[in-house]
Amino acid sequence: MKKLIRNALLRHAPPVFYAISSVRFFQRCKVLYADIQNRLHREVYGNGRIQVLSGPFKGMEYYNKIIWGPVTGKWIGCYEEELSQVIHDILASDYDTLIDVGAAEGYYAVGFAWKLPATRVISYDIDPIARRRQRQLAKLNGVENLQVLTYCSHEELARRITNRSFVMSDVEGFELELLDPEKCPALTRCDILVEIHRAGGMEVSGVEKVIAERFSPTHEIARFGVTPRDASSIQCIPGLEKLSAEVLTKAASEDRMPEQRWLWMKTRHPHS
Repeated sequence: MKKLIRNALLRHAPPVFYAISSVRFFQRCKVLYADIQNRLHREVYGNGRIQVLSGPFKGMEYYNKIIWGPVTGKWIGCYEEELSQVIHDILASDYDTLIDVGAAEGYYAVGFAWKLPATRVISYDIDPIARRRQRQLAKLNGVENLQVLTYCSHEELARRITNRSFVMSDVEGFELELLDPEKCPALTRCDILVEIHRAGGMEVSGVEKVIAERFSPTHEIARFGVTPRDASSIQCIPGLEKLSAEVLTKAASEDRMPEQRWLWMKTRHPHS
């Protein structure tokens, strides 16, 4: 019965389905992450403003709110540190449009817009709470060059991609459908950073292979996997010196699967 109701809502009332799913997920995140989040907030920031302590978005302001997953690694600046050099390279590039699909509360979308105020940033997320959190984060940082949208289709991508565009994708498996150059040829002329998930009955490795094969004729592809967080190096970050390795390890955890992968795909023909 529950499955029938779920399918009916998804088919006939998608906004209602996504709103209910969002509330349930955020309740789960509160149970999982609120304790370490409040502890880090109290012991590191006290009554002061929350700012990212390190990494490519160092100095960006944040809030103590429940988001889509753990927020403490973002406060520390070690979130997805496997991609740190890639993010620095993106910030140093001359893109005129940055597109973030599956932006959640906006760590990247707001971060890019904050660091690159003259660049157009467009974000998408079907989760209504995530979009609200993203607008709150943008306002907190005085960001005005970010457009927050809902659903991203092939047609939407084709309309937004310019001669110098970057696309970031973290869409929980929908990348198998979305990142298809046959359905959206504009993807062949932009750089793409995609987080790979299970999809279409395939494990992460299978989805990675399919997407890499789609883009290998037009892109140079680098692969990144999960690396363990080093509590001792995190402890060296100013503001974290007094925290124990146990607390820092928990705060830096992103609860990722060991097989997690990212693909960084740089187009060979950006202006074709």
